[in-house]
Amino acid sequence: MLREKCFKTSDKCKRCVLYVVLAIIPIIGAWVLLLKYNIHVSALSIFNSQWNDELSYYKQIEGIMRYGMPQGYFGYNESKAMIGTYGPWSPVLLIPYAIIFRIIGLGTYKILLVNLVLCSLTLIGITHLLELNWMPAISIAGLFAANANIIRYTMSISPEIIIMLGTLWMICFLYKYENSSDDKYYWAYIAIMTYLSLSRGYYVIFGVAGIFIAKRKRVKLITALIAICTAIAYLLIIHFFCSPYFRSLVNTDLMKLLFTSPKLFVKESSDIIIDGFSKTFKSILEIKNRDAFGGVYYFFSYVVIILLMFGGILKKCKTAILGALSFLFIILSIWLLYDVDTGTRHLMGGALGLISVFLIILSFGNIQRGIVTIAIWGTVALLTFYCETDFVIKPPIVDEKLEREIDKADIQLAYSDNRWDNTVIWSIDCDYRYLYCLPKGVGINLCTNEYVMKNDVNSKYVTINNDNDDLVTYVCDKGWKLIKRIGGISLYVIR
Repeated sequence: MLREKCFKTSDKCKRCVLYVVLAIIPIIGAWVLLLKYNIHVSALSIFNSQWNDELSYYKQIEGIMRYGMPQGYFGYNESKAMIGTYGPWSPVLLIPYAIIFRIIGLGTYKILLVNLVLCSLTLIGITHLLELNWMPAISIAGLFAANANIIRYTMSISPEIIIMLGTLWMICFLYKYENSSDDKYYWAYIAIMTYLSLSRGYYVIFGVAGIFIAKRKRVKLITALIAICTAIAYLLIIHFFCSPYFRSLVNTDLMKLLFTSPKLFVKESSDIIIDGFSKTFKSILEIKNRDAFGGVYYFFSYVVIILLMFGGILKKCKTAILGALSFLFIILSIWLLYDVDTGTRHLMGGALGLISVFLIILSFGNIQRGIVTIAIWGTVALLTFYCETDFVIKPPIVDEKLEREIDKADIQLAYSDNRWDNTVIWSIDCDYRYLYCLPKGVGINLCTNEYVMKNDVNSKYVTINNDNDDLVTYVCDKGWKLIKRIGGISLYVIR
């Protein structure tokens, strides 16, 4: 009896040690990326990020935190959503961060801390969920440290970490259901699939995997209905709650052919898919030039699909096989709806989730399994740490001059019921980094210089680049009033 208790205590200690190790691994990954660029953690600053879309994410989340919704319009060339004030992405994407940062506040280190904690909790959570031992648990955790792209996103407010971790949880819940037949895991999978699909519509394709894996006809039917309703809801969100880009990103002409000329639709779709494979293989060959983010992730995606199909057939794992097929159809959907280059980073979530399932179902001995795991880690690290550009993976470093300008700006804008009165135009050659100083709740509309000079703009405020002589002259001629100079830009009020 005493011996049995000792064994149980020993097992608990081993699990606790494993969980601690898993919690630390994402931190190690962040440390390695910082070490690559010789950056101290105290030198990080989201305000100096090279990714200008972070500004929109940051300010929208800020607006949600303060007012429940931004007070001004986010869009392009003064586009706006039919309902609300959000930008071109599904507002569902912004909800998790808005809730978290509403509680703890928003800032560079809070963003990093939250993302690292989410990664650590996910690793511990799926290890507990699937009752993984050391080898598969560490194999999956190693992907978080070996992938420079994932690490870089822990230092960003872009919601890619939420999507990646959500995809991993979704696939693991489906895998757990397949092996346990416990319905609670299936409904957890459905809940996450629904959230991901409302965030990025093509994730509804994973609903097909659930339909085939579900054990009962009633559950299959419910899953099909949920998937259809979710797809419709996503289209409604995009139509009513999202603002258009400068140009349409969706291939609407192809979609029209589906209803007007099905045969031509098949032909056009086939041509796009064939051309897509050709372009992606060329982009993979460009990896050696260290300028092929798309090539890196298409390479990962193709390798993951092949490994999952092989492993799934070998182990008779439906989640692996159907997950691989779903991921392939997602890639094809992106090509048909957008193009080969658009949305490449969206492949990270599927690649991470599915390669994790492959590492889980490996049935080799410890030595063989270790060799395969190290080979995967090494390939991921080589392609992301050494074959990516600084733009893609270099952490944002503090710019003291920029920080001082933002801190001392102290801009106060009076909000009104007219949303355009709460909107600032970001003229396209304006240094977007200084716009972080704008008040919480303000809307930011990215406009071309030509649009600003050739139209009677709706927005009340405009920012311009002080070195753009044409815009400076135009502003003077219009008699717009200068509110503030912040670094290299100026904020004007129009009326």
